Amino acid sequence: SGLIQQADASAARAVGLATTLDHPVSIVHTLSTMSYVYQFRGDRELTFATVQRWAPMVEKWGLHFYAPGVPLLIAWANVAGSDVTEAT
Repeated sequence: SGLIQQADASAARAVGLATTLDHPVSIVHTLSTMSYVYQFRGDRELTFATVQRWAPMVEKWGLHFYAPGVPLLIAWANVAGSDVTEAT
């Protein structure tokens, strides 16, 4: 839908801005929020791929507040399997 595309574009701009500003908390926050949005949508592949982007940053920058989300989202993506639309 158009709203989903707008949301995705806004999120991409937010990641771009946070990256340009070299602001670790904003980068991780934006990517982790995107991961949860993808999970709520039932998109296993995007959830997993996005978590893989920010998970290393949590440890690198000591952003431990975000650490519990990493195994949670990865486990969901693994359990959801390839046909997540029927599992939700």
